Amino acid sequence: MVAGARVEGAMLTRHITTIRHVSGRFRVSQETHRVRVYPRGTIAAALRRSGFRVVIRRSIGAVPLIRGDAVVAARQPG
Repeated sequence: MVAGARVEGAMLTRHITTIRHVSGRFRVSQETHRVRVYPRGTIAAALRRSGFRVVIRRSIGAVPLIRGDAVVAARQPG
């Protein structure tokens, strides 16, 4: 797998090429993912306005996330 990323303003574009060996042949697939990036505070504020309790973390358990990523856990009280 080969991956590259480019950030333009609030948009993150990832280009991914995957090469697999299937039934004696190589298969190549390409994907492009476009993701709008929001500040953590903006996401947390929107969820709280909607009645959620919000926790933002930089790891999943003991596993740290890559730079710039975060986990948002939100649950409705009750």
